[in-house]
Formats: sequence, structure tokens, C-alpha cells
Amino acid sequence: MLTTNMARNKKMNIQAMQCALWPEHGRVKLSDTFRDGQEWSLHIAEDSLGSGDIEALTLREIMTKGDTQSIDVLKIDIEGAEKFLLGDTAFVSELKKVKFLAIELHEESVDKIQVIKQLSSLGFELTYKGETLFGVNLPAIENP
Repeated sequence: MLTTNMARNKKMNIQAMQCALWPEHGRVKLSDTFRDGQEWSLHIAEDSLGSGDIEALTLREIMTKGDTQSIDVLKIDIEGAEKFLLGDTAFVSELKKVKFLAIELHEESVDKIQVIKQLSSLGFELTYKGETLFGVNLPAIENP
């Protein structure tokens, strides 16, 4: 769908990557549904055998593949699997290079207060709307 929309809107300066954002390089899989069992609520899960059908890349690897030193907008909506990302020190440190962040937090997976503290310490100005935490990284915008 992304590549179709890019072509329709003549936006060729976007690199589409079919992968999962994860704390470490490897393979992951789609897991059982999260929360209410709806088909839209599948989430990524660790694959201890490493035979998952989805390539998993770190934020640093995605930036390297995209040949960029920063990310303008990062939206994370991964149905509870955000606990793996936000529990990883290297991932959280890389968020310093993200200018705008939107992350859907699921309270059964992460401590929202702890996430707010983490992101605030990186310089993010934060606001909530529903389950989504929005952040503007002022240091990244002011000193690109």
C-alpha cells in the first residue's frame, strides 16, 4: 500500500522497507492477537528459533539502510510489543535522532510514567491523545 501511495503521489524520495523495528537484528514472527483478539491486533513477537518470516532491524540499521543520520517522523503502533523496544537501552538512546515521535502505549505492556521520564530525559516535549504519546524532540530540531 505504501509503494502504491508513493507512486500515485509522485513521492519517490521515500524508501519503503519491509521489516520489523526490533531491539536486535534477526527474525521475528507475527504472534497471536493482542488484547481483544481482533484480526487487526496481531503483533510482532520474538522468535527463539530465529526462523520467523519477518526480518528484524534495529533503528540504527534502518537509518543506515536509509542513508540518514536522523528520522523526521517515527510512528510506533505495535500492539504491546513496544515493551521490547522501550526496554532496550540502545533503542532508547537512538531516539535522540528522531525529531517527531508518535507511539501507542499499551498500559498492560509498559509503564507509561517510566516511558514519559525516558523520553523527557532525551529532550522530548510530550503530549497524550488517547493511547498515543506524541513527542517533539526539541534538541534534534534545533541542532540537526
